[in-house]
Amino acid sequence: MKISTFSGSYTNLIPGETIDTWDELCDLCAQPKIGPKNGSYFVRGYCEGERSDKNIKTTELLIIDGDQLLSDGTSCCPPQPVHAVLKQHNITHMIYNSYSNDVINNRHKWRLIVPYEGGENELAIGVSEIISTLHSAKLYVKNVRENIVLSQPWFFPRCPDHTINDFYAAFHDGNVYVPGSGVVLDSARYTPVNGTVPNMDSLGQFSWDYVIESFASGTLHLGLKSATGWLVKTTDWADVQIKQHLVAIVKSVCPDPGKVKRATDTKEIDKLIDYCRKKTGITNVGETDNTGWKNYIVSAAGLREKGFPDVVWAVDGIIPEGLTVLGGDPKAGKSLMAVDICSAVASGIEAFGNRRCVQGGAIYISMEDPERRVKERIKQQCDLWPEAFRIVTGGIPTLGEQFYVVLDEMMMIYPDIRVIVVDTLQFVVPPKPKNLDDYAHYYALLDPLHRWALDNHVAVVCITHKNKSKHQDGENHFAGIIGSVAIQGTADAMILLSKNHAKEGKPDHTLPDGFMRILGREVEGSCFALDFDSEAMKWAIRGDFKPGHVTGNANWLLIIKSLEEKPRTPKEIADHVNMNHATVKTCLTRMRKKGLAESNGGVWSLPNKIYEVEEW
Repeated sequence: MKISTFSGSYTNLIPGETIDTWDELCDLCAQPKIGPKNGSYFVRGYCEGERSDKNIKTTELLIIDGDQLLSDGTSCCPPQPVHAVLKQHNITHMIYNSYSNDVINNRHKWRLIVPYEGGENELAIGVSEIISTLHSAKLYVKNVRENIVLSQPWFFPRCPDHTINDFYAAFHDGNVYVPGSGVVLDSARYTPVNGTVPNMDSLGQFSWDYVIESFASGTLHLGLKSATGWLVKTTDWADVQIKQHLVAIVKSVCPDPGKVKRATDTKEIDKLIDYCRKKTGITNVGETDNTGWKNYIVSAAGLREKGFPDVVWAVDGIIPEGLTVLGGDPKAGKSLMAVDICSAVASGIEAFGNRRCVQGGAIYISMEDPERRVKERIKQQCDLWPEAFRIVTGGIPTLGEQFYVVLDEMMMIYPDIRVIVVDTLQFVVPPKPKNLDDYAHYYALLDPLHRWALDNHVAVVCITHKNKSKHQDGENHFAGIIGSVAIQGTADAMILLSKNHAKEGKPDHTLPDGFMRILGREVEGSCFALDFDSEAMKWAIRGDFKPGHVTGNANWLLIIKSLEEKPRTPKEIADHVNMNHATVKTCLTRMRKKGLAESNGGVWSLPNKIYEVEEW
């Protein structure tokens, strides 16, 4: 295989590198980039010189644009059933969402790639045969001109930021397709403009098969988005009926109890319903006033029988779901700690050197530092850039109704969010009315935030400052945090970060660099001694933290953790830790130079590590 790629945008007609294997093409098409539709692209074969039909020397791929149905020029069927049909026929293929995919409005767009043994003359026949196979399965994809243009550019997958969680990619290694081995239906031929096609009933923009498959595969938010929009538009059900219907299906189909609990016990479905109603203008015919106290009363005997899920931690033993306030002296390293938390949660690695994190989305609302400074901080601290770590540097209103509209939008767009950091709290606190004291002001603002975080099972961390007065023996350590009295009444946890001033100017490694005091409802009052890793710019809890460990590059930590289980090839490591294959190979090369990894016949392991036979 030899496929030409073009960097930059479709205006660039000069080919660059080539893709030489099917596996390499699949890897590239399974990794979406955030950005506008225009970007790097590839063609269906090898291009010798400037991109044009006459310069395409080989045609090795059948590429089908899944943008339209025979009966609908604005959408196609979902990609999942297409993948299932081709897999059933054991046809090697790759399929992925295209840029214009919009699951919540049931607008499906995708690209199907099939390697084939043929040439320019067999291209049209092969495309028609593959589409005929789909039509036979009632997937009425329209054959369009782009499918048979030799030098047609095809973008590598890209997504707008708000649809990254909707991205779908799948591939199957079976038999390479040979044109002429199938049949061609009239409905599957390319029909020029003004031509006619049979009037056929199609799956349309909505498919319950797609929804059920999404639920069964554990990608609940995709199925919920699609089904919620459909039910709001096509039924006169009240919101509670829609939710009951979807919850019943999720519980019966989804095999992952954790995901079922998250979807059914949180307000994800309620927010989807509300969003769809606002977007379509269709009101809830069953709206009733459910705010009365009678809806919230329970007897002690009834409470005894109630079961409640365990507290979900963003960072084990440190930051629970709910509201956490992180205070400390100016320049104590609070923002560095916040970036470490977000990076660790988004990557599923440890924070503070040894504290496990529940992997999920992280949003860092940086109101003090611009993107440039945050980028420098991330690069110096961990050089880890997960898509699930998102930075917001503006557009955030002060605490109030609009603030929660923004948070709800974030949860709608990124339903996997585990932690939201606000740096700093002072930027979202509105001016205090003249008739309120500090306590009443902060309590009125933070109590709704605390309740929102608990309702959504998200950890919200607000960074704030501590005044410069020195702590006296016997005093409350948290008293210097601005608004501390009200914070202690509303927050689920308070964290105080302070430097160890006794170590200033003393190169004594037995002394900790700082302290972290924690107080909260789910956290026992604790004080941790901290070390500051100046290479990785991280605070780490003393004890298990090893200053000589590879803390400067979190990619290395993930690879080391993978190789601790068993020796692996670079491809196996990439799949295990969900990292780009090329990144893994680059890291391994650098790690070998530092004596952190070694290879034998393409299989990598840790030096001096003795592996049990069953681990291989």
